[in-house]
Amino acid sequence: MLSQIISEARSEEYRTRMKRLAYAETQRLVPKEPKQNIHIVYVIGHVNVCGGNKIILEHANGLKKLGTQVSIISHFPKPDWFPIDVNYIKIPFQVNIAQFIPDCDVIVATYWDQINVCVDAGIAPVVYFEQGDFHLFTDVSEELSITLNHLFALPAYITTVSERVSWIIESKFKRRPKVFHNALNRNVFYEKSSNSLGVRKMIVVGSDRVEFKGIDDLKQVHKNIVDRGYDLDFVWITPNEPLQPYGQVYINPPQTKIAELYRDAYVYVSGSHYESFSLPPLEAMACGTPVVVTDSNGVMEYAVNEHNSLVTNVRDIQGITDQVIRLLNDEELYKKLKKNGIDTANSFSWDTILSELLCFYKSVSAHKVQIQENNEWDIICEDKDQLSNEELLYINHLLDTTKASEIWRPVEYSTVQGISNISWELFYKRRDYLEKGFPEKVLIKSKNPNLTNTKYKTVAALFEHKKYVEVLRFLKDVLSVTSKESIEYPVCIRWITLCYMELEMYSNAFELLTSTLEIHKMNMELWYLLSRVLYGLGARDRAAAICEYFLTIDNSYFYPDYIGNLNELVGELCSKLNIENKESSLEASLLQTDNKGQGGVSRKYKVIIFGVNTLTEFAYLLTDPNKCTVEAIVDSSGQYAGRIIRNTKVIGLNEINSFEYDYIVKLEANSLLSSLDASKIIDLVGALNNYYLYEYHKNINSITENQNDITGIVTGISYHEVGINTELLGGNYKNMALSSQDLFYDYKIAEWILDYFNPNKTISNFIIGLSYYSFHFDLSLSIYKDRSRMYYPIFQTMHNYHEEKKAQQDYDQFETLSKKLLLDDLTIKVFEAFKESKEEENTILRSREMSSDDKLHAAVLAEKDSNKNYPKTVEENKAILKKYLDMLQKNKITPVFVVCPVAKCYSDAFSPKLEREFHSIIKEMKEEYDFKLLDYFRSRNFEEKDFYDASHLNINGRDKLSRMIDKELCR
Repeated sequence: MLSQIISEARSEEYRTRMKRLAYAETQRLVPKEPKQNIHIVYVIGHVNVCGGNKIILEHANGLKKLGTQVSIISHFPKPDWFPIDVNYIKIPFQVNIAQFIPDCDVIVATYWDQINVCVDAGIAPVVYFEQGDFHLFTDVSEELSITLNHLFALPAYITTVSERVSWIIESKFKRRPKVFHNALNRNVFYEKSSNSLGVRKMIVVGSDRVEFKGIDDLKQVHKNIVDRGYDLDFVWITPNEPLQPYGQVYINPPQTKIAELYRDAYVYVSGSHYESFSLPPLEAMACGTPVVVTDSNGVMEYAVNEHNSLVTNVRDIQGITDQVIRLLNDEELYKKLKKNGIDTANSFSWDTILSELLCFYKSVSAHKVQIQENNEWDIICEDKDQLSNEELLYINHLLDTTKASEIWRPVEYSTVQGISNISWELFYKRRDYLEKGFPEKVLIKSKNPNLTNTKYKTVAALFEHKKYVEVLRFLKDVLSVTSKESIEYPVCIRWITLCYMELEMYSNAFELLTSTLEIHKMNMELWYLLSRVLYGLGARDRAAAICEYFLTIDNSYFYPDYIGNLNELVGELCSKLNIENKESSLEASLLQTDNKGQGGVSRKYKVIIFGVNTLTEFAYLLTDPNKCTVEAIVDSSGQYAGRIIRNTKVIGLNEINSFEYDYIVKLEANSLLSSLDASKIIDLVGALNNYYLYEYHKNINSITENQNDITGIVTGISYHEVGINTELLGGNYKNMALSSQDLFYDYKIAEWILDYFNPNKTISNFIIGLSYYSFHFDLSLSIYKDRSRMYYPIFQTMHNYHEEKKAQQDYDQFETLSKKLLLDDLTIKVFEAFKESKEEENTILRSREMSSDDKLHAAVLAEKDSNKNYPKTVEENKAILKKYLDMLQKNKITPVFVVCPVAKCYSDAFSPKLEREFHSIIKEMKEEYDFKLLDYFRSRNFEEKDFYDASHLNINGRDKLSRMIDKELCR
C-alpha cells in the first residue's frame, strides 16, 4: 500500500509541475562577486538504490570533503543504503519542493521533471545533471518531446556523465552539456589479491524489473554456457526483489559487499541495451575482474574492445555467450584484459573529477538570478506584521519570482481537544489575474480565530461543545452535495470519524475510513485516524504498521482543511504503540536532518555544558528540550562538582568520559576541549561575543518588528547612535547608527532596508552620519575588526577582515549546531535576556555630564581620532559613498549628511588637515550628487554640559541636536 501511496503522490506532483511548465521561462543570470565558500543543493526525486543516485551521493560527499557546504533535498526519508555525510532535508510530498530549497549558490536538478520548479525558485543558478534516461535512447511521444524540449531550454547549465550522452543531448535539444565522468571509490573497489579457487562465477548487476538492463538476456547467456559443458555459477546483484530469481541473488548489498563479489567473480557481464556511462563494468575492472559488455553507448566512454574488455552488439545473446567462453578458455586474453582494465579504472579518480566539478560549480556561483521586482500583487490579508523577518524575505522573493496567480497560506482557525485545525486562506492575488493560472501554497502558518471562509469552523465549535450528533447531522447534509472524489470529502470524513471515536463507534469509523481511503490514499490524517481506530479495537500491530505511511508521506497539505499538528499526534500514538516516531515533518527535518539513528529514526541529541559561570543557567535555558537533553554540566575547577543546576548534575573533568554525549556547549576555554572533535563543540560564549551585540540587534529588531510606513533612516557611528533621537524627527525614523560602524556597513544596511523593508516606497529621508575621519575608517581593518563578524549573518560579508574564511567557518558551524541544539528564537531570547541591564547601563551613561577626567583626556582622544592616514581606505570609502548616493538617487531620496558636535576641548585639538580633506571630498561629491550637509562639529550651540564625554552627546545634547536637525529637514 505504501508504494501505491508514493506512486500517487509522485504522479500528483508531476501533474502539478507540468501545469506550471506552461509559465516557465529560461533562467536569466547576471554576474556577481565570486565566493570562496559556496553552498550547493542537490534536489533528488527518489532515494531508491540505483547507479544514478549513487553518483549523486558520491558527488555530495566528495564535495563536502573538499570543504564545500552541500545539502540534499528530497521528499523521501534519508536512505540507509549509502553513507550520506551532508545535510539532508526531507520535505512533505504534497508541497512544492522548490519552496524549501535553502539559500544557496548553486541548485542541481537531478531529473528532468525537477528543472522548472528549481528554476522557478529563483534562488540560484540551476544546473541540470543529466545521467541518461529513456528519453535519450528511445522514441518518446510528441507530447513528451515538446515537454522535454521546453525543460531542457530552462536551466543556465547542463552537465552529464559522458561525451556520447552530451552529443545526444546536443542533437535532440540543441544544448551541449559539460561532461564530468563517473569515477570510483578506490578504497572500496580495489584489485583482488589472487584468483578465487573453486567454481568460476559470472557476475551481473541490474534489476529484471527494468528491461533495458538486459538481465533476461544474461540469464539465457548463462544457460547457453552451462549447456555447452562449462562449470560457471551465476551471481546476480539487484537493487530490489527479482521478478524471477535465478542463481545466487544479492538484493541491495552494501558497497563493500559488491566489491567483494566482483573480486570473487571470474567475469563480469553486462547486457544493457543502453547506458549513459555504466559504472559497474568499471568497478569490476578496478577489482581485477575482466568484463564482457554490450555496445550500450555510454560504456564505450572507457571500454575498448580486445584491450580492456570484450564488446558485443546489444541483444546479441549468442555473441555475449561466445565472448564469455573465449575468456573461460584463453588465459593470456584474460590476463591482458585484467591488467588493462585495472589501468583504465585507475584513470577515473574521484579526486580529479570532483576537483574539476567544484571549479565548475564555483564558476556557476559567480552568477545570480536576475529578478525583476514585481509589484503587481494585491495583499488580501493585511497582517504582514505577524511574519518573521525570514518569512517576509521569503514572501517578497516569492512575489518577485513566482508565475502563480494566487498565493495561499495555512491559517489555524481553532484548536479542539489538542487538534490544530488548519484551513487555506488567500494571501496574495495577482492584479493581472489569470483564470488558468496556478495557485501557490506557502507553509507560513498564522492564526485567525475569526476566519470566515471555512464551513468547518462551525463543525469545530460544535465538536468543542461535545455536540457530536449535531456535527454528524451537519456533515450529512454537506456530504449529500459532495462527490466522493472531491478533496472536500475526506475533510468531512475526518470530522465524522472524530465524532464516531468520541461516541466509541469504532466499527463504524473503521468501515468509513477504509472505504474512503480506497479513493483518497494520499490523505495522511485519515491513515492516522485509522491507526487510532485500530488501536482502539485492539489491533496494535496493524496500527503500528500504518504509522509508517505518515512517516514517509507527511501531512495532508493537498486538502483544503487539515490537521496542523499531525506530526505531534502521530508521535503520541507511536509512544502508545511503543515505536519510535521519525519526525519527518518539514519543521523537524530542517532542524534535525542528520540526527538519525539506525533505520533513520530521529532521536534527541545528548549535550554536555562545559563551564560553571554566570552564563551556565542561561546556556541551559537556550537549549531546546525538543531537540536535545543536557546530560551533565562540567566544572573544570571541581569546586561545584556534585551540585545540581536545573535538575542536572555538575561533574568534574575526570567524569566527562563516563557520559555519553553528541555535543558540548562551550562556556569557557580549556585544554581538554582542544583535544576533542571541534565539529562537536558549539562555542556559545564566542557566539554571544561575536554575533549578539545588544545595540546591533536592537537596531535590526526596530526594522524587522515594526515595518509600518518607515519614512526615514539614520546611519552612522556612535556619535549618531547616541546623538540623534528619532522620536523628535518628523515622521517614522529608524536609527541604525552604531558604534564603530563604517561607511561600508552603513551602505549595506541601507541597501538591505530599501530592498526588503520599503514595499510601499514610504522611505523618503536618509540621514547619513559622518565624522571628519569617516573616509579613513574601515571597521574590518581597525582595532575593532572582530566586530565585522557581527554583520555576517545578514550581509554574508566581513569586508576586508583578514580572518574572514575562518570566521565564516566558525559561524557556519555555530549556525548548524544552533539549529540542532538551541531554541529556534535564539536571537530573540538573547536580546530579551540582556535588554533590561543594557538599557539601564546605557541610560546611566548617556544621562551624565562630562567629567573632569574626560576633559583632561579630550586632547589625547582628538589627536588619536585625527591621526589617520590611509589613502587606500579613503579611495574605497569614496567609492562606497558614491554607491550609497547612487542607490538613494535611484530611489528618489535626497540625503542629509550630519556631522555631530563635539566638546570644544576635543575640537580644539582635532587635526585641521583631516577637516580640510573631509570638506574637499564633500565638495567633490556635491558636484555630482544632490544632498545637504549639516556640519555641527564646531557648533557653539552646545556646551560641556551637553556631552557625557568629549565627543558624545548626552541625552540633553541629543535632544537639542535632534530638534535642530528636524528644523533643517522641514525647510
